Amino acid sequence: MNDIQLQAMAFAYGISEETLRSICAALEHSGWHPPQPISTEESTIVISNDKPIQIPKDSEEIDLSPFELICKLGEGGMGKVYRVRDTRFNRTLALKCIRTDIIEIDHSITRFIEEAQFTSQLQHPGIIPVHGFGQLDNGLYYFTMKEVQGRTLSHMINELYAPENKLLTYQSLHRMIEIFKQSCSAVSYAHSNGIIHCDLKPSNIMIGSFGEVYVLDWGVAQKVFHKGGKRSHIQHPHSNLHSTFTPMMGTPQYMAPEHATGDLNKLCLQSDVYSLGLILFQILTGKVTYGGDPVDALRRLKEDERESLEGPFPIPDLLAEIYTKATQREPLKRYLNAGEMVFELTEWLDGAQKEAKAQALVVHASSLLPSATALRTKSEILFKESQKALENISKAAPEEQKWKGWEIQSKAQSLLLEAQKKEVEYTNLLHGALSHFPDHTQAHSLLAQYYENEHKKAELDKDHSAVQRTEALLLFHTDALPEKIPSRVRHLNYIKGDGALTITTDVEDVQVEIFRYEEKNRRIQTIHYKTLGSTPIYEHPIPFGDYLVLLKKSGYRTVRYPVHITRLGHWDTVPPGEDLPSPIKMFANHELEENEQYVPEGWFLSISDLDEKKSIWLPGFIIKKNPITNKEYLAFLNSLLEEGREEEAIRNAPRAQQGMNPNKEVQIYGRDKTGRFCLKPDPEGDLWEEDWPVLMVSWHNAMAFAQYYSTPQKPWRLPYELEWEKSARGTDGRRYPWGDFFDASRCCNRYSSEQRLLPTSVYNFPVDESPYLVRGLAGNCSEWCFDPYNIHPTLSFDQTAVSEERMCRGGSWIHQPSSLKLKRRISNVPYARLSSVGFRLAFRIPK
Repeated sequence: MNDIQLQAMAFAYGISEETLRSICAALEHSGWHPPQPISTEESTIVISNDKPIQIPKDSEEIDLSPFELICKLGEGGMGKVYRVRDTRFNRTLALKCIRTDIIEIDHSITRFIEEAQFTSQLQHPGIIPVHGFGQLDNGLYYFTMKEVQGRTLSHMINELYAPENKLLTYQSLHRMIEIFKQSCSAVSYAHSNGIIHCDLKPSNIMIGSFGEVYVLDWGVAQKVFHKGGKRSHIQHPHSNLHSTFTPMMGTPQYMAPEHATGDLNKLCLQSDVYSLGLILFQILTGKVTYGGDPVDALRRLKEDERESLEGPFPIPDLLAEIYTKATQREPLKRYLNAGEMVFELTEWLDGAQKEAKAQALVVHASSLLPSATALRTKSEILFKESQKALENISKAAPEEQKWKGWEIQSKAQSLLLEAQKKEVEYTNLLHGALSHFPDHTQAHSLLAQYYENEHKKAELDKDHSAVQRTEALLLFHTDALPEKIPSRVRHLNYIKGDGALTITTDVEDVQVEIFRYEEKNRRIQTIHYKTLGSTPIYEHPIPFGDYLVLLKKSGYRTVRYPVHITRLGHWDTVPPGEDLPSPIKMFANHELEENEQYVPEGWFLSISDLDEKKSIWLPGFIIKKNPITNKEYLAFLNSLLEEGREEEAIRNAPRAQQGMNPNKEVQIYGRDKTGRFCLKPDPEGDLWEEDWPVLMVSWHNAMAFAQYYSTPQKPWRLPYELEWEKSARGTDGRRYPWGDFFDASRCCNRYSSEQRLLPTSVYNFPVDESPYLVRGLAGNCSEWCFDPYNIHPTLSFDQTAVSEERMCRGGSWIHQPSSLKLKRRISNVPYARLSSVGFRLAFRIPK
């Protein structure tokens, strides 16, 4: 490279000749050599030099006549730019004139004229128009342009990524890409005219005061043509002169590889594409791809030592793909021209605009859910307050006493409706967001979480239709989430629902056999699942669902242990407030009679008549498999007679009201010739059977029976209502002992027989049997419980509690299907004798 070329390049870069020599030496060391100038075909353009050029002694003194100088705006390698007034049209322009200190350098004037001509040929909104060209009074060449006031893209990038900037947002990125797209559009126009810019960089892109975008400094632009459709060549406007372009004119940090290595024959439209890719990288990350000083930048370019494509926010996939394709090392693997980049940038921006609309809806929706949750919480509090206000008021009390409770209920209902409206609006907004932008991750994530919560409620309510609907919606929105997002993994794990099971026993080597509960013919039945081995079992993986665990050991009663494995849940035997599992007790065969059933300690789902659901831990207990029968009750009364306690026996014998006189009763049992109690036709002529449940006995009669047979080893009593409920339901919250669907043939009820309505044997209706093999809990007879009446089921082992009313649970032979659900709770005065109420016994296993 000769001295003239070196001097021209130093001026173009604005660096010293010594620094430029170092760059060239580094390049030559890596194999690059400056090319020899080439000549081209003759051009019709003629350079006229009518006026002699007068070079001022002081380079700061400049005469811009016939224009009036206002101020200096800046300068570059080829010229200086001034703000001037055009006195002929009384307008303000930007005037660029050639630098006086390079006039004597070979071809500098030609290069300056080429810039003016190229710029004037590009009529595009993104390229500043040239208004005029000529010589000043002092002979210096100039051209005038529209003055643009604004900031460069370089300034905006630096400002955007400044450490003190706290407003870096996705919207900021969208605005920068819009600016970049407009820049690419201007370059695309130049490419369509066969012109390459050759020095594209953020500082050569300006954003005007009103948002207009310009690509500046076409001083080293070249015109190319395609020969044979194979590659691009330089076509110079002055064939009688050597080329004024050297491949090193440009900025190393933004050069294409073929530009930096000096191969003129490979310089092409794709060289600009590469530079645009590097600008996109800087927009996305705030970093320069090949950073450092010019020498280091060229070294890194040669070795393709790039900065990583990482920024302060996630980089959109499409923009990353555009950058990657634009900066391929081989030009033919890049976009053919800037126009192809414009197309893909437009596609992303259109999507980004839709995404912005979607994001606005998501933000609005996100503000609703906390409000809806707060309303629901307040509604629940008010419902509890209303129940408390009404629970101690007699049903027969004047309505004025109930007004306050009713008013609280109305407020609670109003708040619940308002919460539901907000939840509907919440989901509608999120679905609306997805209609704008179907791949909006946050919208899918919020909806997935919403439907997971709704799915949990539906499973708890045993609303099978809602379970299927919400699970399908949950799966749909989960599948739409990116694979690496943590919430996707969590939702998929929830849908899969694997849990764990821990079982310990008070004796070793108890065999554990598991059956899965599955619905068949609208009844929950057991299907063998697997044999786990022997206890203890710790955190054994198991799919979510309901199971019956059988614990077997020779010489011991088989323990039936239902378990409810929630999604991702761990079923163990750890009591509340404790850390270690409580072992399940195993009873030797001789310790329990055939009619005595062990219900192990543990959790179960209680559902009240108010549909309140609560998971409750109950200690283990023994309960009679069947209600007490007439045979057993006759034996009790006759035992009292044998002990000389006839008055007590008569007092506890079943009796019925005679006619309409409440004070006159008739005994149900008769007396034989020896005076013993026996069965006889009742006042209606029906003969009770020995295996029918005993009826027409009061709570006090039932307690007397329990106390008579109670021993220190088996302290019999009436069951607490929660013990009754667990022995009927198991652990899964089923509606009936056999499952969730009613059929009249499954228990003794009003519609179970086409004959006369009557109670039946406790051994009939084998389907009316719970997971613990306890029978007759849905029909045949309702049953006295020990508990005093309470509006909410409670667990209290205080046997001294006194109340005007006592609890009864279960349906009976006279009841309709709606009264046969296990949640049915009624209260009766303890001295009542009803044809539908009997009892069974239970006792708690001491620790």
